[in-house]
Amino acid sequence: MSDFVPNNRHLREVLIFLFHSMKMVAEAHRELQKVYGDAALCETTCPDWFRRSKNGDFDVDDRPHERWPRIFEDAELEAFHDEHQCQTQKEFASDLGVTRQVISKRLNAVGIIQEQGTWVSHDLMRRDVGRHFFACEHRQKKGFSSSHRNG
Repeated sequence: MSDFVPNNRHLREVLIFLFHSMKMVAEAHRELQKVYGDAALCETTCPDWFRRSKNGDFDVDDRPHERWPRIFEDAELEAFHDEHQCQTQKEFASDLGVTRQVISKRLNAVGIIQEQGTWVSHDLMRRDVGRHFFACEHRQKKGFSSSHRNG
């Protein structure tokens, strides 16, 4: 067996051939796997390329991926977060004009996570440790007294 490892362009050309051979998407993917093994395109990529072929797009070159413009810097997000700690991700997103997913990813990237409805720094600073401890202690007392009343 040869040591040939196909590149994406080659695999896309093979998919166009399989498309013109009237193969179904699943059958085309099985053929790629049979011939190229682990180097084959993944199962979710094949339908995309078949769809392109069906629409008359036979360009096999990589296209530049457009990224969403970065609307705010991490430092700005942290400052906004410090001023509005009681807000949810959805409220942050609405105020900043971005999606909740963007807020979630950026907060996670800067190390801010939400625990039990409260935003905390993943790596607590010395000044935050006392406040975090007090908040947890307060929540425990509040949780104990409410469960004690119900029980």
